[in-house]
Amino acid sequence: MESLNSIINNSLKCLDGPKYKLRELEKYYFDLQENDDFDIELIGVSKIKNWGFDENQNYVHDSKKFFSIKRVQHNEIENGIIHQSGVGVLGILSTTINGILHILVQFKEEPGNINKAQLSPTIQATQSNYSKAHGGSFPPYWEKFVNIPKDKYIIDSLQPEQGLRYWQKFNQNVIAETEYLEELSGFKWMTLGQVLAFSKHDNSINSCLRSVLSLISFDYGNINKQLNDKIENLILRSKKEYLDYGRLHNNVKKFYSEDKDCFEFFSKYDNFSVKGVNVEIQNREVPKWSQPIILESRNLYYVLLRFLNKKSINYMWSFCIEPGYVNGFVIGPTEIIKSNEKDISIIKSKLNKKYKEYGNIKNIHTINMSEEGGRFWRVSVPHIIIDIEVESKNLNRGEMVLLNEEESRKLILSQLMGMEARSIFLLSKSLAI
Repeated sequence: MESLNSIINNSLKCLDGPKYKLRELEKYYFDLQENDDFDIELIGVSKIKNWGFDENQNYVHDSKKFFSIKRVQHNEIENGIIHQSGVGVLGILSTTINGILHILVQFKEEPGNINKAQLSPTIQATQSNYSKAHGGSFPPYWEKFVNIPKDKYIIDSLQPEQGLRYWQKFNQNVIAETEYLEELSGFKWMTLGQVLAFSKHDNSINSCLRSVLSLISFDYGNINKQLNDKIENLILRSKKEYLDYGRLHNNVKKFYSEDKDCFEFFSKYDNFSVKGVNVEIQNREVPKWSQPIILESRNLYYVLLRFLNKKSINYMWSFCIEPGYVNGFVIGPTEIIKSNEKDISIIKSKLNKKYKEYGNIKNIHTINMSEEGGRFWRVSVPHIIIDIEVESKNLNRGEMVLLNEEESRKLILSQLMGMEARSIFLLSKSLAI
């Protein structure tokens, strides 16, 4: 019997599959960007229907479901944060077509997308979605998904959301095997290689799909989740140091600006605002609604250093300390840059000067992908991957952690790698496509 690792790698290499050629999928994707059944309007907070302040001055939906905006405190700094109870589900259905592994990709439209449709998991649902708090229907394929036995799960892992924007939020990331299913409108069976090939198209693969696919082992079979003693001890010390780093509080009313009709959360540590959107999208569980949405005030850049030698690739990760994480921290990319600078050539020039002492910089790759359009308004983030040729592995510095492929994968499966790190790790795999 062919091993799972072999099946995954065959799918990764397949760009023109038995179901679709890559160019057919690209045409379908670009045609969707011209969809006229998609109407989005950015509005003030006071105009969001069925939302307002509760008795604790938190900003909530009238039903007390979906999510709320509360106050978070850390190091005497106050800011806003999304509080969303319940675990979300990011589920991918997979099947084999003519011997090649395919996954069922949803071309999903979200109000905050910088484009219209992006490649997404088969199922992308909050607890409010799958409990039908919105009064609409179940997400497509939901009833099929929940009836798949656990022994058909290829991947099943609880993973954290961003710790600056969400309070202790987790999603269940799942890839489950099923028989071939007919494609509903907006869904396509794709090989892993076809999905990663879309990385050349800006903002095409949404953050939720990147999260789930980052859990796939492209280079190893089943990996023992046990971290090495050095990393384990470092994590244990950090858990003690950053315990209770963030504290959740009520009352965000003081952050509301009547003049601008939005929330403004500006501090020396972080800057963002919250406005509203009116949404009309066909082929959704509910075709019309309004909701709050986050606007980032600065440009974001995710940076990952890869150290190349003749036998292996090693990745440099850093400790990312943010108030919304359960432990107060996760492992993040080498660097997360927040800057008013929009010219990426200037950013890359500074990075080149900063890291050239580590060795010969062979390449600086840039892949532009978005944050999740259901909560963020048109946030496109350059993922900057710097390849450095080096012989020595003695490069650990301060809060930096240098890990090989297998150890990095273990870190993900241990629920200790943040969303930003998982995103850039997955996209680094597309460079070989």
